[in-house]
Amino acid sequence: MEKEIVITDELIARYLAGDASPEEAIALQEWQQSDHNQKYYGEFEATWNSSYPAKSKRAVDKEAAWNKVNTELFSGSKSKSSFFTPLKIAASVILILSVGAITFFLTNSKASLVEQITEKGIERIQLPDQSVATLNRNTKIVYEKEFKGNTRELTLEGEAFFKVTPDKDKPFIIHTSAADIKVVGTSFNVISHDGQLEVSVVEGKVLILSNGKKEYIQTGYSAIVKAETESIEVKNAVDVNAMGYATHRFQFKGMPLAAVFQTLEKSYSYSINVSDKAIENCKFTGTFEDASVENILSFVAESLDLAVTKDGQTFVLQGKGCP
Repeated sequence: MEKEIVITDELIARYLAGDASPEEAIALQEWQQSDHNQKYYGEFEATWNSSYPAKSKRAVDKEAAWNKVNTELFSGSKSKSSFFTPLKIAASVILILSVGAITFFLTNSKASLVEQITEKGIERIQLPDQSVATLNRNTKIVYEKEFKGNTRELTLEGEAFFKVTPDKDKPFIIHTSAADIKVVGTSFNVISHDGQLEVSVVEGKVLILSNGKKEYIQTGYSAIVKAETESIEVKNAVDVNAMGYATHRFQFKGMPLAAVFQTLEKSYSYSINVSDKAIENCKFTGTFEDASVENILSFVAESLDLAVTKDGQTFVLQGKGCP
């Protein structure tokens, strides 16, 4: 009797990467006859394609593929007709005729890709071209170990600040779920979540490409792209504090302490509590660059006649609040 092939995520991944055997491919085709399984496969394939954008169709030798299927299915059998069931004939034909049209393969092997995921901490990484990406928490980035060819490409989900090494002959391209970003050499912040993209340019300019639309964003400007509406909204403003997690530059102008604390908690691995909720209503003005969170909170406390204490990863401010 034949050994049953169990469909697993690993097998599906090998199929999408072009590494599955003909028997495994046939088993996967049969498994997709169920609506539930077909839906699961579709979602898996979509996730795969978004994670690995650099794909191209691989030329398929149909005769060689058929011979391989034929050999593996009939090995050890004297009678082909008794072994080759109608279902397998149909599945084999579908596989061979459609494999070139429906399956995309990576132009590079998995070994040539780097996948970086941050969860709790903020991480600074150097890319192959010496560009630097600072990843905020809960961010995923996928790129090649070496940027070959005429472009430097990666995919991003989450938030990251990029300082790109200039190279006019080799554009730097970031793929997100909402749009693509193309630059030559500049500094900018990217937030990509749930089909929405926000780009803030600190230096230079970037080109946003969204379903045939394109928009250049200059220094001091930001843009929001929503995949569902395919719109690109440009604003003549950049929130310096939003990228403080990477730059450690902050500008607070009459800002309520609730917003100040929120910004600092995003930028540093600390929690900030207050003894009286009214303290969060107090407004603060100050500019900081490369200052520690301890120094910032000490200055805040001194300016507003508050006391600050630290317990592990938590700061507590005490004193009189504001109406």
